[in-house]
Amino acid sequence: MLATFRPKLFGRRVLHNTFQLFARLFMLIKTLFRGPSKKWPTPIQGMTGIGFFNDKNLAMGETPSANTSASARALAKVAAGMAAGGMFEDHTILSKEAWDLLHTDPVHATMGGFLPCAFTQGGVAHYALSSSNSNWLQRAFNQGREGFYGWMGLGGSLFQWHPQHEIGFAFVPTSLHMLDLMNERGKCYQEEVLRCVSNLN
Repeated sequence: MLATFRPKLFGRRVLHNTFQLFARLFMLIKTLFRGPSKKWPTPIQGMTGIGFFNDKNLAMGETPSANTSASARALAKVAAGMAAGGMFEDHTILSKEAWDLLHTDPVHATMGGFLPCAFTQGGVAHYALSSSNSNWLQRAFNQGREGFYGWMGLGGSLFQWHPQHEIGFAFVPTSLHMLDLMNERGKCYQEEVLRCVSNLN
């Protein structure tokens, strides 16, 4: 947290400074209060806080969208296979038919009552181009990830692939950054990878 006070000019490694983080947090809280008044149930029965994800019973459940224990290298290999249409080296991760079905018919909805996004029939997010009408949340969520499919994890991790450019991407930070709500640390690397690919063409 102390690193966020250092100006970028003097080598701050964290994307946003303290004031930017609190401004985003304030905007998010304001958006949440304007959202639906419906009380959402706890995602998992007995969940009381973030430490719940270290519980051995949760780990036994193998919930890939909520609690994956994997290295960035392992996730990147799976993402590379997804980017290549379901094949990695000589291994079939998904059949062509299953891969096509996974990526079809994105449904545009509001996640958590405040974030407009698109999830495919297979349950993966599709990151789209932002428009001039996009709010700050939509821009933070999508810009720099346009064309990617996949998931983000609380604290900064990313598991995504870009079929058009055949990019498999994973980012698993050593330390979680709970205020990086749109996983923008990893997005900096995604933007750089997209820049490199566009320079190759």
